[in-house]
Amino acid sequence: MSEIDCLPNAILVAIFDLVPPLEVINTCCLVSKRFLDVSLSPDLWRNKVNDLPQVLTDRLEARSQLSYAKIWYGLYNTNMLSNANWGNITDHRNWLMPPANGWRVTLHGGHGWQPEYPPAGLDPLNVDMLPRMGAPRTRFTGALASSYQWCEVMQPVNILLELRRRGMETEEAEQYLDSGPEITFAVWYGGRFDCPSMAEVVVVLDDGTDVLPPYTGRREFPWARSAITHWKSGSLTTQPGNWKLSCHTFKGYSAGVRRAILVLRGKDDRFWAGHYGSKFSAPELYFGKCRW
Repeated sequence: MSEIDCLPNAILVAIFDLVPPLEVINTCCLVSKRFLDVSLSPDLWRNKVNDLPQVLTDRLEARSQLSYAKIWYGLYNTNMLSNANWGNITDHRNWLMPPANGWRVTLHGGHGWQPEYPPAGLDPLNVDMLPRMGAPRTRFTGALASSYQWCEVMQPVNILLELRRRGMETEEAEQYLDSGPEITFAVWYGGRFDCPSMAEVVVVLDDGTDVLPPYTGRREFPWARSAITHWKSGSLTTQPGNWKLSCHTFKGYSAGVRRAILVLRGKDDRFWAGHYGSKFSAPELYFGKCRW
């Protein structure tokens, strides 16, 4: 028997409480059966999810099948966006169909969007730039490149459904959302070394009842008028050959949020044929503060 096996569980819980949550989930729980039990202990995770509303934590404590580890990991360390590596979104007719791949092409200016693996004109987004804490599981090697007129892509996210997929009952998920938890959207944007370009990011939180128009074809959003809250980045100028971060955290918003609508726009500044416009990589939507 090793010396660490002589330690009581309470001491191990106190030690694990000093370890970043992802390290507990991805590393500590793999050491031994006892470490696994401690890693999933409600006593440990009660402190790590102390920002959850008390009414919600009381309900979750009564559900033994839903560990605090699963709650924390599901809420704060998973990307709610689909298809973050831009697969199969080049066909501008996608706006006629439900976005099975996550993204809707809502403005197909110039030669439209083009996924690039690797990105042309600048280096791929370096995974070392991404934080160790909460780093996405997907290795982002590609980018979505725009053209010489405004291109726009949109993804609606049913946040209530995402919480249910992570193990919450509908009532629990609604209580959590109505408490106004922090919700962050982050995306990296960049431009080719040989052509200046522009980008724009819009995020809307609403109650999810309004039907989204299948195709906007313009730079104004009629559905944004009914938003509970929204954020616009304004016009972003890319830095040639480099990636920059656009990140925003919503907090203190009114009750009723059930859906997020994410919009990315880009174009080049020289009107060159092809895909010389701004590029996007590593889009994320998650609960919690901005990790950068």
